[in-house]
Amino acid sequence: MQWWPGPERRPWDWHFAWSGGKWGLLLLLVAMILFWGILIGGVTLVVRLILSLGRDRKSADALAILKQRYARGEIDRDEYERMKKELSV
Repeated sequence: MQWWPGPERRPWDWHFAWSGGKWGLLLLLVAMILFWGILIGGVTLVVRLILSLGRDRKSADALAILKQRYARGEIDRDEYERMKKELSV
């Protein structure tokens, strides 16, 4: 195999993806799709995890405040149940 195309070869013939023929090019395409899919999927999962952790903590804080307000008598039972139901959704 020549490293630089000679006069009898077209310039793209020396590319590494085509050394395996059609299967080499297909393998390169599948590997590229897998790489980008895993990369984008991983970033998406990390972002969703970070956002969900913040949301759960805020919801727990809100429930704690609601329980304190009910314990102090600032709200009645019906209002407490309604707000608790809204926070659970």
